[in-house]
Amino acid sequence: MRPERLITYCGLYGGCCARYKGYRPFRQAAEIVAEICDAHGFRHWMPQVVTEFDYEEFRKGIEFFRREDTWFVCDGCCKGGGGGPPDCVRK
Repeated sequence: MRPERLITYCGLYGGCCARYKGYRPFRQAAEIVAEICDAHGFRHWMPQVVTEFDYEEFRKGIEFFRREDTWFVCDGCCKGGGGGPPDCVRK
């Protein structure tokens, strides 16, 4: 997408939005958290030790933020035909 298509009608720049498909730092952070959990074997011991924490639900959340095919990842801003709340300024 051309950079100018990432500028919203209200003046924000979608290229640094955590939801923008081309902006990877947020998804990379989720990937790092998943790798750390795996490296420390959290899956094997955490459910028994920390009973008030649902590890499987936690991992579902991490996977949601990590993948590109979820609602969290947006293809572009309003000018590019993408999302935004219904009350956004639109042309």
